[in-house]
Amino acid sequence: MDDAPGGGYFLSLTDPEGFIINLIYGQTPAELGQLPAKLIVNDVLAAPRVREFQRFKPGPAAVHKLGHYGLCVKNFPAQVDWYTRNFNLMPTDILYVPDANAKNAEMTEGEDSPKPAGVKDVAIFCHIDRGQDLVDHHTFFMSSNKTAHVHHCSFEVHDFDTQNLGHQWLAAQGYESVWGVGRHILGSQIFDYCEWKCWRRFLLIWLTFLGRVGCSS
Repeated sequence: MDDAPGGGYFLSLTDPEGFIINLIYGQTPAELGQLPAKLIVNDVLAAPRVREFQRFKPGPAAVHKLGHYGLCVKNFPAQVDWYTRNFNLMPTDILYVPDANAKNAEMTEGEDSPKPAGVKDVAIFCHIDRGQDLVDHHTFFMSSNKTAHVHHCSFEVHDFDTQNLGHQWLAAQGYESVWGVGRHILGSQIFDYCEWKCWRRFLLIWLTFLGRVGCSS
């Protein structure tokens, strides 16, 4: 990729349901630009910020990096197997629902698995397995669905104030707010969903304060 930012090498794959996966190796990271100041926060018990006032400039939220990508797939077990077998993606959280036809056996006392009998897996949050290194709670999300399509892509921003500034700017541009601003239970991140009004109408998310995990988490 001589003509692309950062250079490197590019490989394009197709997963079993036809999603294109683009892999990049050897790309030189961009230099870190100037970040907004880390805010001093006052709460009901401690108020370290004294005679200092926080002022913000309206505008779009500056993106730090791509946070994660989400897919809806038709054959959930096969897709989970393909992604976790071919890439160093490790489940952080797996969601399941009741299913009388599920093949998992009844739990017995003393088993380590927290999953009860009569359920099936329907969604997964995966992190990049880098051993003891702490990484984002999830970089890849996948859920079972009747159709296969991109559900959303998510971008990390500096902090909660940056997120709210971006929310206001998007609303002024006519973007449709779908969900948020709020906080997810899994990952504990603060999220803001909006819908990009193109012909596919897929979701864009801005997030901050995402939790970190490692192989012992």
